[in-house]
Amino acid sequence: GFTFEQSGTSVTGGVQAGYQRQWGKLVAGFEAGLSLVRFDDTSAAEQESGLVSDLVAGLTRSAEASDIFTFTGRLGYADGRWLAYAKAGVASAQVDVTYRDSRTGATTSSDGREAGWTAGVGIDYALTQNLFLGVEYNYVHFRSDVRPPPIPEAQFDDVDVDIQSVVVRLNYRFGGCCHGAGPP
Repeated sequence: GFTFEQSGTSVTGGVQAGYQRQWGKLVAGFEAGLSLVRFDDTSAAEQESGLVSDLVAGLTRSAEASDIFTFTGRLGYADGRWLAYAKAGVASAQVDVTYRDSRTGATTSSDGREAGWTAGVGIDYALTQNLFLGVEYNYVHFRSDVRPPPIPEAQFDDVDVDIQSVVVRLNYRFGGCCHGAGPP
């Protein structure tokens, strides 16, 4: 088997808005977010043993993901000033993948918005009645249907684009204290 190991690290910014309601210690709601991240990486094919076969020598793959939109449901537990929650939902991003075979000059690519899914967990702390500081972990998965140029005796699967992020967030809650929208 052959793999293309690609990894990138980036600092980014974004915006999010949502609605949540509290019943006792249970908190539920939804959230929409836009991350202006841009991951871009190119790598060469590697065989699982670490050697490159003549079949894929010269084959590279570039993958880029940007402008990630998410829409998630949230379910949490509030205790005092703390709110722990889990979330899951749908994601959309601009995903561009290009294969290049330097031996033949052949190129195949796919670009456009791809749909995927996301899940995450987080914790918020109420600094004031309406201001919250939080940290969360998110996992986002996309699949692109591009395949490399035809290579005899080789078969490739679709491209999986997986993004893991740790987010530090500062949220402001609109409305008064008693609407049940999170920790007091």
